[in-house]
Amino acid sequence: MSRNSPVQKHSPIVPEIGRDISAPDGAPVVSLLGGVSVNYPNSSFGMTLPDLTITQGERVALVGTSGSGKTTLLRLINGWVPFDQGNLYLFGNRINPGDFRRRTIRRRIGFIFQAFHLVERATVYENILWGRLGWQGSLKSLLLGFNDQDHLRTNQAIQDVNLEPYALQRVSSLSGGQQQRVGIARALVQEPDLILADEPVSNLDPNTAAEIMSLLENACRQRNVTLIMALHQPELAKLHANRIVELNGGLIVKDRENHAHSISYQALKETVEVFPEKDIHEA
Repeated sequence: MSRNSPVQKHSPIVPEIGRDISAPDGAPVVSLLGGVSVNYPNSSFGMTLPDLTITQGERVALVGTSGSGKTTLLRLINGWVPFDQGNLYLFGNRINPGDFRRRTIRRRIGFIFQAFHLVERATVYENILWGRLGWQGSLKSLLLGFNDQDHLRTNQAIQDVNLEPYALQRVSSLSGGQQQRVGIARALVQEPDLILADEPVSNLDPNTAAEIMSLLENACRQRNVTLIMALHQPELAKLHANRIVELNGGLIVKDRENHAHSISYQALKETVEVFPEKDIHEA
């Protein structure tokens, strides 16, 4: 599906109730928005999305100036911002305006925050383990605590973000880059199908930001997890997204494939083969 025109021109996908949704190329659709509008009370800002379809495994960068609607779109998909009208589908499930999101849908979406949103007095291990709360099926099981599989997945997530030496340290003792690694691991331990990242590296220095973005991209690539990320830095979007959606004033003004990403990723692979990756715990 070509997205080189300023705005998508393909026909909207209209799902049949009770059936999985696929894009014209056969890829499973993770999120579909059609004719969705958002209006904030006592605010002039509004968002209108005639058609936005995101398929499994895509890494989509939302770019635009402050106030363009990047965070609003992420929060809309996650259920934190209500929409007034239109069609929203997540994993084949239709979400109507005002609908309550079922736990089975909510736990399939991980969220990574700009300001980390961790419990600083708790340990790295505890913060990541709490990402499994969505899999606690009832109040009784929640009171009984986490099971062996929850702990196994937590240990694996800690390894995946290279934080084993810090597992029992309080989050408050970590650097900003390390805290965002905890945030990524907390999202991964949910076993999500979709990760939403709101300015995940805007509080980090350039070197640390590059490391965190590479970590996030590779983790999603290896798991075939869809990634939608709001980014202020166009250079990071070009390096880590295979699709770039530009917003302005609550509207999508450009939606294009990022061919530069495949070229840069291949060059990165060749570099890694020559210079093996080192463990960097200070980031």
